[in-house]
Amino acid sequence: MRRQSGASIGLVPLATAVARDDLPADRSRSAIVLIGVTTAAGIGVGYPLVGLLAQGLGLYAPFWFAAGLSALALAAALLALPDSPARPPRVDVALAPPLHSPSRAPGPVRLPAQRSVRL
Repeated sequence: MRRQSGASIGLVPLATAVARDDLPADRSRSAIVLIGVTTAAGIGVGYPLVGLLAQGLGLYAPFWFAAGLSALALAAALLALPDSPARPPRVDVALAPPLHSPSRAPGPVRLPAQRSVRL
């Protein structure tokens, strides 16, 4: 679930970019503000709602609720959003190789041993 949560972090900037690209200038500003406000409101309402769901229906209920809500949002986006305009792909050549290096492969994180210092 943490991977899913981490992957979703990029959705707010993605939604902002779509609003900027696909809406006229006068509507894109208000859409970007609305994205920010709904994100903040979702965080404010989300924690108490998750607590109530977990307390009343068990620990798995918030995850199933989020999965169902995500499925509804995906279906709405597929039905409502137009195709994006074709653009040439952009690759950051300087940053791409370090991100793909085998030393950054997923796995356990090993932290260096800490030494205690006596004063």
